[in-house]
Amino acid sequence: MTAPQSKAQQKQSAKNLVLFEKGSKRAREAGRKGGQTRSKNALAKRALTTELTETLQQLQKGFKREQLGPTAAALAISLIIRAETGEIEITGKDLPEMLKVLVEVVRLEAGQATSLTAVGHVSDVSVMEQLREMRSGTDVVDVCEGEGLRNPSFDPD
Repeated sequence: MTAPQSKAQQKQSAKNLVLFEKGSKRAREAGRKGGQTRSKNALAKRALTTELTETLQQLQKGFKREQLGPTAAALAISLIIRAETGEIEITGKDLPEMLKVLVEVVRLEAGQATSLTAVGHVSDVSVMEQLREMRSGTDVVDVCEGEGLRNPSFDPD
């Protein structure tokens, strides 16, 4: 919290804040300057967009498909280094996503899978065989519940 201002401070603050009077020379000048600044910013944005477009067109002309994987890997490494050194600021959720995309490009270009799924099927017989092996090697009674495991003479077959 800020301390309350004295009357003298309030008067000084009021002097610093001078409102524009509609149609005054000062208001017209401020409006003109604001318009010039907006115009300059728009021109700068268009120039940057044009520059980026030209750069992308040059890259596209010299693009070789076989270089996509190594280029993506180099870009991923560059991003990691630049983020680590603080040269660029990337939010915590953006960097992993960007790197994931680049790594997937590298893997796809190398002919590797980007995700794997494993499906396993286990039959009752193999489960019982596993349990018999476990029972013979360790004291399963302390670990598991069930009549079959407590009674060594139990045979499910």
